Amino acid sequence: MPAGDGLSGLNPDWWIGVAPDSREWLLKMTGSFCSYREHLFASLAQKLGISCQSSIYVIIDKNNAILRRKSGDAETFQLAICLMDEHANLPCSSECAFRQVLGKEMNFQEIIEARDAGLTNLDDLVRGDILGHLCGQLEPHGNFITSGHEYVMIDNERMFASAPCLHQCQWLDEEGVRPVVIDVCRQLVRITDHDLRSMATVPDGFTVMNGRDLYDDACAAKEAAKEYLKVFDD
Repeated sequence: MPAGDGLSGLNPDWWIGVAPDSREWLLKMTGSFCSYREHLFASLAQKLGISCQSSIYVIIDKNNAILRRKSGDAETFQLAICLMDEHANLPCSSECAFRQVLGKEMNFQEIIEARDAGLTNLDDLVRGDILGHLCGQLEPHGNFITSGHEYVMIDNERMFASAPCLHQCQWLDEEGVRPVVIDVCRQLVRITDHDLRSMATVPDGFTVMNGRDLYDDACAAKEAAKEYLKVFDD
């Protein structure tokens, strides 16, 4: 069903699919290459233990792949993203950990304090941004806090848009962040080329339209991590 029909905050071009097990999946209808970029990045992030939405490649009937606004026809090759309950934009109780971040711009130390106060995985905001820059992000990833007070990284379809750009990451000069950067780089370097090839391979029957194989991009992210470690890892 269209996401804009009764679901506030969701783009009306998006669709909600319901699986036989009643789990809901979000289809943003952005096409095969954005789907490929988002899924590959999520695979890398989850391999590193970063909290990131899960997704699956899907092929939908051409007649059901037409966008609802003036965007023209959509591709049949899309991505379904596991739909999660987002925390309301206000505290849910007097002890709600969401109070720690509501309306605030936080430095790294404050992020750690909020994580320890109950916002699980909040430091993945930093870890995910580090990985995003290693993967040549065009724009910052999105994020939200679930109703269970867990940080989740979302909206990664603009990764692999350029060469690795870790030097542009805003967190690099923050106190206490260098060990985090080193840890992310170490974990990325430990991923074998075989595993990178597997992550960058789409299933049989799924076609990436007007895009490229992202295996080399994933390898470039790994090489950029190696270069950082050569300089900063004792």
